[in-house]
Amino acid sequence: MQQSANGKNVQRLVAPATDPVQAEPLLAGLISRHCDLVVTVGQPFGHAIGEISKASPQTEFTAIDPGLETAPPRTNIVSSNEAEPVVRKQLESLSG
Repeated sequence: MQQSANGKNVQRLVAPATDPVQAEPLLAGLISRHCDLVVTVGQPFGHAIGEISKASPQTEFTAIDPGLETAPPRTNIVSSNEAEPVVRKQLESLSG
């Protein structure tokens, strides 16, 4: 998408996935682009974060997934009602 105020890479990816197996390579692609923050929506992506987060210690994740009960490393789990203010704060912290 665009770069944030401090030059961070901010991208939006809308990708269909019906299960974590399909979602994992899509998340890995974002990690290969050196994303500092990845926000996921839905069960396939939320459940795929676990392995990806272990392999990418530089990346923070926010999962909007009501079925995700335990947060993987460096992952915030939020409801859809909480998402906007949480993600806004995370983006502001990236802007430094």
